[in-house]
Amino acid sequence: MWQHANEGSKLPSGYGPCVECKQAGAARRTVIVPPLPEKKYPDAAIQEIWDRAKEVLGRAEEIIFAGFSLDKTDAGVRHLLQEAFCRVSTKRVTVVDVNPSGVEENYREVYDNLVNVAPEAGWEQFLEKSFSTK
Repeated sequence: MWQHANEGSKLPSGYGPCVECKQAGAARRTVIVPPLPEKKYPDAAIQEIWDRAKEVLGRAEEIIFAGFSLDKTDAGVRHLLQEAFCRVSTKRVTVVDVNPSGVEENYREVYDNLVNVAPEAGWEQFLEKSFSTK
């Protein structure tokens, strides 16, 4: 991502030429989001991605989380999900996790009784059962 990504395209991964040097494929910089409980997201490109995620999640009728525990200390993700959550749109939340013990409670704190834990032990089994093309 380049320094002034917010001034580029309004779609993540759809950024055009750098606004400073006007060259497509210009040097990009790495943006690291550390695994800390209190993350800061001042970077314009990351903020744009999070805003888009909130918009899409807010319209979703069904959301499937795979292998993500929604840890109680991850305040940033919890806040994003709570802001995006809309009972009018969201009808079902499925959690796929090889060790769902405790994970279900984390999701219920955000989505209440809409949470279902997939009986399949992992993502591959869940996909095979739910989206089989056979």
